[in-house]
Amino acid sequence: MKIARSKLRNLIVKEINRSLPRCASREIVIDSTPIIVEIADTPFLRNKGLMFRQSIPENSGMLFSFPDNSQRSFWMKNTDVPLSIAFIDQDGFIDSIERMKPHCLENTYSMRATPYALEMNEGWFQRNGFTRGTQVLNLPGRANQ
Repeated sequence: MKIARSKLRNLIVKEINRSLPRCASREIVIDSTPIIVEIADTPFLRNKGLMFRQSIPENSGMLFSFPDNSQRSFWMKNTDVPLSIAFIDQDGFIDSIERMKPHCLENTYSMRATPYALEMNEGWFQRNGFTRGTQVLNLPGRANQ
């Protein structure tokens, strides 16, 4: 029996996603817009990120939470969905927003040191009018606002 390469890849991806640890989810608020994010707060979860996902629900994303405030870099290895990433500073404000192309192995860097990065569907920040300086509330590890 011969299995198409794409079907085999889909079966492997399903098994990977089913068997690996999952991120906890929580609501955060950008300006006054609530969104649901998966929290990637361990080295394993941050490395896995949104790899192998076929889609991301609207108004949902992944929040990368780091224990320190450093310059960040991200790439799109094994990531099928085009994304926008917002780097969020220690005070909870968006510092910069960048676009990331599927499967691109070039690093996308934060402009400054940040403890958070938020990945959403490509163009989501722009469609919702969020730019540098927009406040993000209810971030993990912050007694907020």
